[in-house]
Amino acid sequence: MSPPKAGESSKSSAANTGFSLRKALRRHARRLLLTVVACGAVGGGAYAIWQSVAPDVLRHDQFRLSVEQLTITPPPAWIRSDVRKQAFASGGFDEGVWLHDPKLAERIAKTFELHPWVARVERVSLRGTRVQVDLVYRKPVCMVEVVPGGVYPIDVEGVLLPRGDFTEDEAREYPRLVGITNVPRHWEVGYPWADLHVVGGAEIAAALGDCWQALRLDHIAPVASAAPDTIFELVPRGTSSRGKDRIIWGHAPNTPHKGEPSTEQKIAQLKQFLADAPSTGGSRGPRELDLRQAAPPHTAMNPDRDSNSSEPR
Repeated sequence: MSPPKAGESSKSSAANTGFSLRKALRRHARRLLLTVVACGAVGGGAYAIWQSVAPDVLRHDQFRLSVEQLTITPPPAWIRSDVRKQAFASGGFDEGVWLHDPKLAERIAKTFELHPWVARVERVSLRGTRVQVDLVYRKPVCMVEVVPGGVYPIDVEGVLLPRGDFTEDEAREYPRLVGITNVPRHWEVGYPWADLHVVGGAEIAAALGDCWQALRLDHIAPVASAAPDTIFELVPRGTSSRGKDRIIWGHAPNTPHKGEPSTEQKIAQLKQFLADAPSTGGSRGPRELDLRQAAPPHTAMNPDRDSNSSEPR
């Protein structure tokens, strides 16, 4: 046999090399396929195992929501109720709720929104086995006097607040709203008092805020008028031979009337009027200030005005 030519030898060598490369690739492909199959088998087996044990694992006590795992925004000083425990119990969480429940955050938010001291829920954050609930609380601004029945705390929106969180002495520190005859049928805390007189009085009490005690005011009262056009008056504390001064506040802050001064201007006039009280003497008789009118130039009140000329209009 004659020896192969040079060209033929090169072709044969290239063919052998290509065959070896294809063989190596097939071998590596088989190994890769076997690896993938093995991993799939292990993963599938692990998943199947997890599916079988998950109900027992996730129902371990560490995955059950407890009141100790709840953290809420610290309540202000005027709240004596244990908001966290009360909401936990009212929401039925003490009967067994699991941290992996996909609707847990929504359920917690709805439960806290129903608490009478909670104005709104800002957010609910689940962090491992801890739950953080960010809350905005209601603030008492006024006590509504009901005869008979005592006084009932409300916030600026007229929402009835838990009465048991206040002692008698604490209740006396708040503005008092009198003359309310439309009382709630079921006295449900956390719900608005359905009376525009109550809401208007609460707005005035909130506007006066911390200066209520300094001004030595006794109570707020609606003047007989059809809501929402009701006007209010303020009565200072104490009595004397000349009787009580009368202060016509006017409309509530959120129902402004055309031509009335702003709330800030009314308070400035009121402070000046009450500051001048000792200089008027007891012989002049009871004074009256109508805050619906702008203060005269250079003075907040006119002590010589006729006390019978300022009847509410």
